[in-house]
Amino acid sequence: RHVVKVLIADDSAIMRGILLSHLACIAGLEIVGEAQNGLEAIERIDRLKPDVVIVDMRMPGASGLTVLRHVKQSLPATRIIIWTNEPSEPYRQECLVAGADSFLDKSSDLERVSELLRRWMQA
Repeated sequence: RHVVKVLIADDSAIMRGILLSHLACIAGLEIVGEAQNGLEAIERIDRLKPDVVIVDMRMPGASGLTVLRHVKQSLPATRIIIWTNEPSEPYRQECLVAGADSFLDKSSDLERVSELLRRWMQA
């Protein structure tokens, strides 16, 4: 079984750290990169070609939505989890229409991130 490569894009070092420590225990998962703004995320995604990108909605440089649209154009098989502090329904709809695989609330959905990754790894 191949290793699932994950890239985390969030302008908060604290949130990246929380995700990193939470995902570290999942066998077969490798965090291949981190980005602290949208432009860095796009550059790293193009270079590292991750299987999954966990991306914050609001980042300097380029929004999570811009990163999402870029990924879906250049690497359509890459799964995208939008990870946000603003889980409003209009945002959710916009992201899902743009191709997000999941839209999660930072304040309550940390467990869902690992559940999704485990499910995708089994598929």
